[in-house]
Amino acid sequence: MVLSEWLLVGVASTFAAAGGVAQRQQRLRHLQRVTRSLSFPDGAPRVLILSASIGGGHNAAAAVLRHDLERLGSHACILDGFALATPLLSRYFAWVYPLQLRYTPWLYELQFRSSHLPTWTRMWRRIYAGLGGVAFRRLIEELHPDVVVSTYPLVTQALGVLRSTGRLLTPVAATVTDYGVHRLWIAPGVDLHLVPSRVSAEQVEDAT
Repeated sequence: MVLSEWLLVGVASTFAAAGGVAQRQQRLRHLQRVTRSLSFPDGAPRVLILSASIGGGHNAAAAVLRHDLERLGSHACILDGFALATPLLSRYFAWVYPLQLRYTPWLYELQFRSSHLPTWTRMWRRIYAGLGGVAFRRLIEELHPDVVVSTYPLVTQALGVLRSTGRLLTPVAATVTDYGVHRLWIAPGVDLHLVPSRVSAEQVEDAT
């Protein structure tokens, strides 16, 4: 593993350990409150968009998707799936991301380069599927969307695991917002990858 992998694995392990039984129960109760406050109207395709408030790009992509889907006659709902499933990890990433870009851009570049490595992707797929899989499955079972769309790589990885293992029957699409596609954007089990260019499509095909 490279240095950034050890650092991030350590952080993820710390948050996993912190998320004991009481934390998980509190998170699931919050999830129930969220799902009770939401509903899809009848009579049109229902799309659940799961985003993350890490930077601004993931939410911006989600907003554009919702606008276009609703213009075409679908009902679309955006939720911060990363925060709902793993609130502590979400807060940590949102806090460290701007600091990293400002003070240690070399570390961000190292992590981005590492994201092209199959071992890195498999590691994060296992970690995040374990941390967020149950919450995502319950959320989707409660809301009954016709399709789920992810705009954040770790959410995509967890949903892909649920699909590939048969624990999620709802089709999943992944929105790739980067023109340079790394492996974390691509997940086995995901039914459709939405890309911004022909070059990005070729990169997705090469990585699968």
